[in-house]
Amino acid sequence: MKKIMIGTTAVYCTPIEQPVGDASEARRRDTRRRREREAVGRIAAEAGISIGHDADGAPMADGVFVSVSHSMGLAVVAVDPRRPVGIDAEDWREALWRVRPKFLSETEMERCADADSLLRAWTAKEAAYKAAPAPRPQMSEIECAAGFGSATACGRRYALVSWLEGPTRLTLAYPADDDE
Repeated sequence: MKKIMIGTTAVYCTPIEQPVGDASEARRRDTRRRREREAVGRIAAEAGISIGHDADGAPMADGVFVSVSHSMGLAVVAVDPRRPVGIDAEDWREALWRVRPKFLSETEMERCADADSLLRAWTAKEAAYKAAPAPRPQMSEIECAAGFGSATACGRRYALVSWLEGPTRLTLAYPADDDE
């Protein structure tokens, strides 16, 4: 397990074992989801928290702000004692080209001419969405700044920190006025 500190936020990353064998697609999907939950459980134990879910299904923990994500091979949990956080972890998928008009503005589409910038935009918007208070905005209502260093959602600016863990792009979002 890896722990990365970004200001007051602890970001925990752990690999997810991938299902192997000749099982049906449905069985592999069930096994993958079980392994994702197990990986998040290991992170929660390491962080000393118990993760539950609110009425909308968002993760929550007593006394801290928490956000959860996973990619095909990585589970990630962001924990902060004082500020809302959002984390997203994604591996590149060709489908992002097809759905980009649904989540990018025209200006953002011009800036996202390559796979890496498109993946950065997706994870930035997902992370800002998770950090924003309910009712949360639509992905298309979140505007990313050039360079993906910040995003604006519901009239509030969020700082964004993005990096690669192997093939997985991670982006952390938190209120920019809490920037350290």
